[in-house]
Amino acid sequence: MMMSRRTLLAASGAVSMASTGVQSRAAAPPPPQIVDLKVESLVEPLGLDSPRPYLSWRLASPRRAAAQSAYRIAVASSADKLAKGQYDLWDTGRVASSDSLGHPYAGRPLTSRQKVHWQVEVWDDRDRRQSARSTWEMGLLEPADWSGQWIAAEAERDQLDRLAGFNWMWAGEANPGKPRRFRFTFDLPQAAHGVIMAGGVDRLEGLWIDGQPLEVLQPSSIDFAKPPLTELPVDLARGRHVVAGQVKVDKGVLPSPTGAFGALLRLVLADGGRLWVSAKDRCRTSLDDAVDWFAPEFDDSAWVAATLATPQPNTPWPARPAVLMRKDFETSGAVVSARLYAAALGGFQARLNGQAVDDALLAPGYTDFRARTPYRAYDVTDLVRPGPNALGFWVADGWFASVIAPASRFAFGPAPRRLLAQLEITYADGRRAVVATDPSWSVRESAVVSAEIYNGQTYDARLEVDGWDRPGVAQTRWEKAALAPPPQAPPSADIAPPVRVTQVLDPVKRTAVSTDVAVFDFGQNLAGVPQIALQGPAGATVTLRFAEVLTKDGRADQSNLRAARATDRYTCRGAARGEAHQPLFTFHGFRYVEVSGLAALDRFDLKAGVIHNDLPLTASVAIKDPTIAGVWRNALWSQRSNFIGVPTDCPQRDERLGWTGDAQVFWDAAAFNMDVELFTRRFMEELRIAQDSQGGFPVFAPAANRPPASIGPTPGWADAGVILPWTTWRRSGSTAVIEENWSAMSRYLAAIAKTNPDGVWRNKRGIDFGDWLSIDAKTAWDETTPKALIATAYWAYDNGLMADMAAATGRMDEATRFQAEHERISAAFRSAFVAKDGKIGNGSQTSYILPLRFNLLAPEQHQAAGERLAASIRERGSLTTGFLGTPYILDALADSGQSQTAMALLRRQAYPSWGYMLSKGATSMWERWNSDTGDVAMNSFNHYALGAVSGFIMRRLVGIDALEPGFRRILARPLITASSQQAAGKHLSPMGMIQSDWRVSPQGRLDLTLEIPANASAQLVLPAGRYSGAGQALNPASSAQDRDGRKTAVFELAAGSHVIAGKVDRLDA
Repeated sequence: MMMSRRTLLAASGAVSMASTGVQSRAAAPPPPQIVDLKVESLVEPLGLDSPRPYLSWRLASPRRAAAQSAYRIAVASSADKLAKGQYDLWDTGRVASSDSLGHPYAGRPLTSRQKVHWQVEVWDDRDRRQSARSTWEMGLLEPADWSGQWIAAEAERDQLDRLAGFNWMWAGEANPGKPRRFRFTFDLPQAAHGVIMAGGVDRLEGLWIDGQPLEVLQPSSIDFAKPPLTELPVDLARGRHVVAGQVKVDKGVLPSPTGAFGALLRLVLADGGRLWVSAKDRCRTSLDDAVDWFAPEFDDSAWVAATLATPQPNTPWPARPAVLMRKDFETSGAVVSARLYAAALGGFQARLNGQAVDDALLAPGYTDFRARTPYRAYDVTDLVRPGPNALGFWVADGWFASVIAPASRFAFGPAPRRLLAQLEITYADGRRAVVATDPSWSVRESAVVSAEIYNGQTYDARLEVDGWDRPGVAQTRWEKAALAPPPQAPPSADIAPPVRVTQVLDPVKRTAVSTDVAVFDFGQNLAGVPQIALQGPAGATVTLRFAEVLTKDGRADQSNLRAARATDRYTCRGAARGEAHQPLFTFHGFRYVEVSGLAALDRFDLKAGVIHNDLPLTASVAIKDPTIAGVWRNALWSQRSNFIGVPTDCPQRDERLGWTGDAQVFWDAAAFNMDVELFTRRFMEELRIAQDSQGGFPVFAPAANRPPASIGPTPGWADAGVILPWTTWRRSGSTAVIEENWSAMSRYLAAIAKTNPDGVWRNKRGIDFGDWLSIDAKTAWDETTPKALIATAYWAYDNGLMADMAAATGRMDEATRFQAEHERISAAFRSAFVAKDGKIGNGSQTSYILPLRFNLLAPEQHQAAGERLAASIRERGSLTTGFLGTPYILDALADSGQSQTAMALLRRQAYPSWGYMLSKGATSMWERWNSDTGDVAMNSFNHYALGAVSGFIMRRLVGIDALEPGFRRILARPLITASSQQAAGKHLSPMGMIQSDWRVSPQGRLDLTLEIPANASAQLVLPAGRYSGAGQALNPASSAQDRDGRKTAVFELAAGSHVIAGKVDRLDA
């Protein structure tokens, strides 16, 4: 929290240090270069729809103390006007400021499709001027800009099913203690065959036709997601038939409509006619436990008539093949520009003249499609050809139609899958042509037989349509596309970096189980897609099952995946030169792949494509201690694996949800490892969508189902709505994330205050997870730390962060108010939870950790709380913390004089510890301390929450932190002790690359190198000692003192390379 840093600054008595390295005496260096001109954190972005995009740049210079003294931003409507100095859109004039980050555009209103040209001029500290230019392009800003129509991405069969209607029947809310039974009858004028589709809410336990049981999709007791409709073939004689179903209600944390049943039969009559039969207007229901109630002869006249459920839940239609959608068109002249704008309810890949328009996967991303319709803009100028052309799309289930927990298929809106696209072509003579989706498009099912996020993809290469995305393909077996209802939300631009394959791994081991089965080990738990290369006869099928761990006999162990089938299948077309494939519309969390069907193949090779949102990687560490290095590495791999659309909890089981508690504890680490600004703003949009009517932020987002607002927000989870914007602002230097979320954050804190006037959060605490999965919990819900303590600590912390953000955005009255509220709640915390003898809460470790880290204690209480925390760890022999205590434990110890205990925990190998995971072969972070023996119902081996301490590794071991937003000023405060000894690392900040490298001998000899980028400065905090730089003694400071009483030397350093050596007066253990 900022307050502790303000305290540090106030006590430092810092003295400026002009030089700590060797300055070249050669010719004067050139003026700084202006680099990384960015708009909304992107270089030359396309398709923006923000009316006030934020502009940034940075300086690059080898000269010591190089800094910006003034800037000028100039914006024009054309490159020619910009070159001539005709700044017709915006001109700031010369502004005396060193600020190069997060300048909101404040010029004339921008219009759809407008290409904007901008220039930044910078004067350095020697008044030398440099300039650089760049561009950005606006997207489609108004609904009227879209000439395309939404078309259905479905085959005619599925359209007719949907139009026939699947009706959910019920008789009011059901009893969780008793199943509800349903029956309906219908008469057939002639024999018929076809399918029955049936389902239940919460779940269908049984289904009968004419008294005969049918096998239904039955979730296990540990499944989080709900199955889609059961679809089964039927063969029926002429006459009367009875359909019966039994529905079970699950009493869970998240509410849902309960006790409903539905069934739809699609039949082909003997004479070729088609008939659809539903339960509507013919269904009866009862809770009675009658004998043979499903038999045709049973008398159900005493049962009540079932009515249509209100509202009707979305129908979780069975999985269907992905479709191909296409349109031929011709160009007539020289093309100077071509832009494709595309949105879909479902996953899509756009193709033009046989080529994919980009390499993204899982487009359009993970969102609540009920409130947001994201579109992407593509520059396809180089793909458009003279004469005949073809624009095509694959459209699959994606995040819209796949099963998504805690619901089922179509959790974010009703069928059908849909596509909206328009290609806008500009010719050299000024003409403009548009190719847009409408009923003239063609559609047919594809070789992707099914593709779901959790279950995997089935691909039959024999069904491929050669040349479908090229001009002139034969229209045999193609259907005309049908119009589809537009979604509730108009299209909005999505500019965050998409999901891509960022690296490819070879297997480290291939183990033959039999001649037909082999297990591939990639040596790394990851989120990704298989890349297969194979040769075999037409019809040969290979099956790939994905797992994080193996069974005792060496097979893929999927027991912790719950309802996720995590299985891909590929059927060969028999190509003479072999075949290659990578799924487009699914992904898996895995280290191991069990492959069967090998005996029928001539050749099979497998690689793993690692996927995540392609955010720039911005950090690395080089620490010799293998445990600490392993913790950093595993946390980074779990971040990669869970940054897929939104920050998910896990990449493998039937969950993959944007849990907010996991995110908020990890964001400190996440924002070091990657440039998360746009990713955070994208996720915060989902949190605002899911914010309830009272102001509470959700426990996860996007949220298909969520608790009622009346129970209140959940402490430690809902707080992500404040902590993520604060952390992102601190690291990026841009206030965009604050401005976008200010109202939502204010509403959230007002909601807590309304029901807890005395400053202790006792009332309306939502689901109230507490210190989730702490060591002492016998069940996950045990209160190992007082939950009111946890809630009040976070509430106080949030108010302090709000005070910081209010001041940063010029809201000074609100800054004063939030700071006063922070102090009021902190005092209430101390009064309620800190005993006179210094015991906090129930004495649990988390009881001490949160007030220490959030700076809620009086100064005189701080050190004693740290001592009690360390004593508890020594007494127990380990940490005992869960999701909310663990992320802060090392900071709480180090900042209270217990650095030896902090380092011992970080290096610990025995259970429970991070080192224990490593000793068991972990290559990513576990969800539980005991995932090797934990309950498979909730046991992920790729969960970043416990890896949040990698933020401590960068901030306190390497010694790189943001003293001011955007690293304009850097806090270098490495934890230099006998137990830490050495650390090195880099962070590519918005100001440029920061590097720290230090080591200390057992005798206290310190060698340190610190690289500070141009236009930045640093505050270096070292243990008191005698230091020198560039061969000269350095005497920077009078006596200064850390919060734990240790004497420190504080140096103010300018940009450049600093090499410092010296002797620490007293090297703490």
